[in-house]
Amino acid sequence: GGGQPYNLTGACWDASVVTEGQWMSLSYAMFRQGFANASSCVECFCWSLQADSPAVWGGTWDWVGVSAALRGPSGEALCDSQAGTYRTFVLLQSAAVAIILLLNVAVQVITMLLAFFERHHTLAEQEKSIALSVFAGQFVNTALVSLLVYARFDEVNTAIEAALGGDSAWFPLFAGSFGDFSDGWYAVVGVQIVVAVLLNVGLPLWPIMVSWTYFKVVLPRREATAATQSDLNIMYAGSDFLLSQRYGTLLNTLFTCMMYSAGMPILLLIGAFILVISYWSDKYHLLKFAATPPQFSDRLAFWTLDMVKVRPEP
Repeated sequence: GGGQPYNLTGACWDASVVTEGQWMSLSYAMFRQGFANASSCVECFCWSLQADSPAVWGGTWDWVGVSAALRGPSGEALCDSQAGTYRTFVLLQSAAVAIILLLNVAVQVITMLLAFFERHHTLAEQEKSIALSVFAGQFVNTALVSLLVYARFDEVNTAIEAALGGDSAWFPLFAGSFGDFSDGWYAVVGVQIVVAVLLNVGLPLWPIMVSWTYFKVVLPRREATAATQSDLNIMYAGSDFLLSQRYGTLLNTLFTCMMYSAGMPILLLIGAFILVISYWSDKYHLLKFAATPPQFSDRLAFWTLDMVKVRPEP
């Protein structure tokens, strides 16, 4: 049926567990969505109610300490099943974003360890290599993995199935749910990318929190154990300021925001916000907690400018 809830067709009405009085009450809660078929009447109703009137939707399913106000004829919570599906969806999205963030941190650590085995002749070359590796790893992890996992390319998927003898279950790429940038894509993949980029603002703040904890909490208890002045100097020296990792992370933020900004303009504001926070947090960390860094050349800075194509020609 279509139109207001009290104008539902007989088939949808009969298939629903909602009483007539409940339908009338919900119609005053600005519920406006019709239904496509009777078999999914309640499920469609719950999703529409969630989008249209979240306050009323919150009273249609049982959760910790709160009982649903609206129930079907058999006493079951009206939207309990749909709410469970939604909670699972939010949990999986949160887990995916958390994994992306953890992998971004792991990329920083792994690239730093691998750079020492490359045996660069100068520190500038080593820092450039680390910055490039961090950028490449984090960009693939943040901007491309979600895009490829959820993408559906029918021709490519058909060719893969044919090459694998009809069984492509172990190769899930290009068999996702979205063949284009639809509303559903923005609700699932778009939200995941935006949240992952936004959480990158915590990366420059993490060294500050660790350093503050060390100097304010740990160091006062450790300084009494220093046997010599040299040991005490080492304790107060501070941590290294990892310039290469910061360049790589900021390049990842910049490229990811620019890549998706046409469809999600909010990423431009998020990117600008992250750059401002990174500038001030890095400045505070460098001046307050970090050890005196070595003398770097301008090679890493100009290489970064070349990456974003804004370096002026000499």
